[in-house]
Amino acid sequence: DPRQGPAKVRGGGQPLSGTLASAVVTSAEREILLRRAVELHQSGELGDAATAYEQILAAFPDDPDALHLLGTLSERRGDVPRAIELIGRALALCPDEPAYHCNLGWALRRAGDLEAARATLRGALSLAPDAPQALYYLGVIEQERGDLAEARRCFARATRVADDFAEAWLRLAAVERRPGPYDDAVASSERALAL
Repeated sequence: DPRQGPAKVRGGGQPLSGTLASAVVTSAEREILLRRAVELHQSGELGDAATAYEQILAAFPDDPDALHLLGTLSERRGDVPRAIELIGRALALCPDEPAYHCNLGWALRRAGDLEAARATLRGALSLAPDAPQALYYLGVIEQERGDLAEARRCFARATRVADDFAEAWLRLAAVERRPGPYDDAVASSERALAL
């Protein structure tokens, strides 16, 4: 799953062995609970992760990390409207956070709004020009729109920035296979298989 989500969280703290039982969460507990929620999210325990994010939001309704991460979790579970709402709120609170732009762009794409998705992903790239995930997502959208030259440029740049990005290598191979020389497609396919 190439999503950019629970990997980036501000702050510190130690993981919990379980979720906090109290509905009231202090700032220190927020850091601990957020780290635990991220662990649960990354391990696929989405229900428990959602509960932890919601506990944080009950105490801190404008917590951008919890909003963003619950939004990425909602998108993963297929609740795209909720994902757009939550990530949009996080982005309104932290407009300079490229990951928020990136994940909102992907959710907008899933909702079928390719133009809004493109604009949002370009916003991410204006903040972080070499963000491989944003380049990948924009490449997928350009590929879906039929602009294979732009898709190729995005995927090629993503693979230059993150040489181990297998999904980007596979997409690059797919777009290189269509318009022209097969040598580039074969090389990209072999690189993806090696990962």
